[in-house]
Amino acid sequence: GGDLVVRGDVRGDVETFGGDVQVDGRIRGDVETHGGRLHLGPHGQIDGDGSRALEHASSGGIGAAFAGFAAKLASYVLLFLLALGLQTLGRERFEALQGAMLRTPGRAGLAGGALLLGGGLACGVLAITVLGLPLAALGALALATTATVGLAASVSIVGAVLPFEGLGRRDAARLAAGTGVLFAASFVPFFGGLALFLATAWGLGALLLTRAGARPTPPGGAGPYRAPARPGASPAEPA
Repeated sequence: GGDLVVRGDVRGDVETFGGDVQVDGRIRGDVETHGGRLHLGPHGQIDGDGSRALEHASSGGIGAAFAGFAAKLASYVLLFLLALGLQTLGRERFEALQGAMLRTPGRAGLAGGALLLGGGLACGVLAITVLGLPLAALGALALATTATVGLAASVSIVGAVLPFEGLGRRDAARLAAGTGVLFAASFVPFFGGLALFLATAWGLGALLLTRAGARPTPPGGAGPYRAPARPGASPAEPA
């Protein structure tokens, strides 16, 4: 369960689980690492089949990388399914969120960013005390849930603005495209995390400003997410 450094003379085999092996001495046998890597120093020596140790180390690293990729892919698939469900089951509220994001992007982003940072700080402060720990857990759960809904709304906007005519008004294709863009961006160091934070804050702020889509943005404007006019309101006269 940890790294191992060999500096002396080992008579026999060496086997580790979940840690790297640094060989600066002599091992009169084989070295097997499971989930770790083998580092042979300038004065290190392995009398056994060293290639077998390197093979174990390489396969462990590849397996860990594949597991991380699969976990990230699964999380984005769930995000796509959530966005599709919200778009299908609560279309009016979801489009109200999208309208707020398009009409007041700066205000929505600032509100969402403040809520993310302030909520995270509040949960951290509450977690310091034993009495506040349950409140911190509930607050973190609520913040994570609302942030995920906000990110789902951002995914739909990203998919809608992509310059692909084939997407059209097909919800599934548009959401899949937006999710794919964020998934690909997540692999870019620093900028991927920044893009994810901004997208989450953008959607979360719209969720806050529209009271979870219950308060639509003012009617008017162009685009697929225009809020409907109030019942009885007369349309504007053309210029």
